[in-house]
Amino acid sequence: MKTLFLTLFIFCTAVSYASTTITSTSVSGHWTLAGSPYLIYNNIQVDSLSVLTIDPGVEVIFQGYYKMNVYGSLIAAGTATQYINFHVQDTTGWSVDTATDGGWYGIIIGNDSTSCDSMLFRYCNVYDAKTVAIGGILTNKKISYCNFFHNSGYVFGIGSVFSGVFEVSHCNVYNNTSFHAPFGNIISIYNLYNYDNNFTYYFNNCSFHDNNSAYTMILCWHSNLLLVGNEIYNNKQIDTVESSTININESNSIITGNKIHNNLCTYNGAIYAYQSNTDINRNLICNNQSVLGGVGSYLCGLTQGGGGIRLQSNDPTHPYYNTIRNNVIANNDAQFDGGAVYIKGTNATITNNQIVNNSAPNCPGISIQNNLALGTHTSVTIKNNLFYNNLSSGSDTFNLNVSGADTLKYENNWTQVSFSADIAHLGYLSYYLSGDTTTNIIGANPGMVSPTLAPGTGFSALAANFALSASSPCINMGDTIGSNPDTVDFYGNQRINGSAVDIGAFEYNPYLPLEIKNNTIPTSQIEVYPNPANNLIYVSTPKSSGLIKLTNYSGNTIAKKQVVSTLTSLDIHTLPRGIYFAIWNDGNGEKSVQKVLVE
Repeated sequence: MKTLFLTLFIFCTAVSYASTTITSTSVSGHWTLAGSPYLIYNNIQVDSLSVLTIDPGVEVIFQGYYKMNVYGSLIAAGTATQYINFHVQDTTGWSVDTATDGGWYGIIIGNDSTSCDSMLFRYCNVYDAKTVAIGGILTNKKISYCNFFHNSGYVFGIGSVFSGVFEVSHCNVYNNTSFHAPFGNIISIYNLYNYDNNFTYYFNNCSFHDNNSAYTMILCWHSNLLLVGNEIYNNKQIDTVESSTININESNSIITGNKIHNNLCTYNGAIYAYQSNTDINRNLICNNQSVLGGVGSYLCGLTQGGGGIRLQSNDPTHPYYNTIRNNVIANNDAQFDGGAVYIKGTNATITNNQIVNNSAPNCPGISIQNNLALGTHTSVTIKNNLFYNNLSSGSDTFNLNVSGADTLKYENNWTQVSFSADIAHLGYLSYYLSGDTTTNIIGANPGMVSPTLAPGTGFSALAANFALSASSPCINMGDTIGSNPDTVDFYGNQRINGSAVDIGAFEYNPYLPLEIKNNTIPTSQIEVYPNPANNLIYVSTPKSSGLIKLTNYSGNTIAKKQVVSTLTSLDIHTLPRGIYFAIWNDGNGEKSVQKVLVE
């Protein structure tokens, strides 16, 4: 996904209009271009049952550290050529994080017990806020085609006490900073009171780049998080103890079709899932770096690691399950263990990935730890992966380092050396090793089209092509039993083509071109997440209208639901295992079908 939003940042200052001074507390009515700019001299509020409509091209300029509370309806709908601008008059002192000078407070939607009546927020520029650009309790709201930049504090500080979906679509979040206590996050999203994870935050086709924060760029806590088709890059999260670019905490998450690259954090990896269930699928995760951080016990391979992905649990009573599949994980760097992936105290299935040119002083590939002091459990399946040219700068040159596991299955992977030469382990390997290691393929060249030339973050994986060439020894050499490779590969092409699934993230097809493709969701078809599934599925549609039907293999309708947003959920927990089809019809002749595997 290219950063197209920068070209859309348009200030409407070519024509001069009479300004409007706002000194009342309650605001409503119609703010027009003829009355722009609107100069705000105090905190303002859209009361419950009131409506404030802001026309395209209007500027709302706060004259100090004031905020807008919305308990009624806010209709702020600009256009692609006339953005609505929310900012501050005087930015002097904006760089002083501990002071309110130089910024305005932000826009707060609803409160802890109620949501606003309605909200339309699109084609807006929001900048210079010093606490939160958009905050509050948002249920079934959507923000689209907006730019958020030069804000200090949260860009989104959003919670919910209800079930529903909050969607951010086609937005650009860049050049923001956050070092506020207690953490310092650019985006903080959470379920305020309900711990049943029945609220979903959905970010799709957005760009998050060049943000600087103490702790994390995106924090999701006690909720469902969907990251689909976004580009997340050049973000810097440096904390004295720990930080990450994406932090999933006690949540369920699906991260698919994203480009996550060139991010810098302390030691948790670009993606950090803590006591969560995650499905990380079809992403390009490359050129991320976790730097050495913390003091004392943090400078230890048993606690520190993960350049691309880190999965962790400290809870021995609750099992968590993570899936890493169909990803390109390349040229990431960790300053201790696990250049590509670090796992500690949790379960993971790692299948059909390209793990290429990652680096670390110890174990540049996958590092697996168990928190024996807490009694956690770690079961890991590593299958159908392509390991190539991962490099250690220290004495540990192994792709796999196991310091504790309940079970480990390692099958049908392509590597450059034998399994026994590629694993470092503590304890008795025969106690926890399962599966058939003789199914792994050893070779000198896996036959990728044009991968990066060498390990490390200095070689960009963005311009490389990791797909399989016609002569690749990985073609038809994988095994789908227990691997859940998904119905499509990294490019979205159908699995399987041939007698068996291919090893790695790509399925070779001689009838398809090998050029680099944009791995975002096509707007002309639907997508289903997760797939395979066993509890709940989400169907993403290009329009927020129509009907979703779920049919069995014989064509009988099992369930149906009216589409009211671009993300529709279906409960499938009572369905028997098998193949089903999600069918979307917009009512005007447009139709799309996606196969769904229920486990």
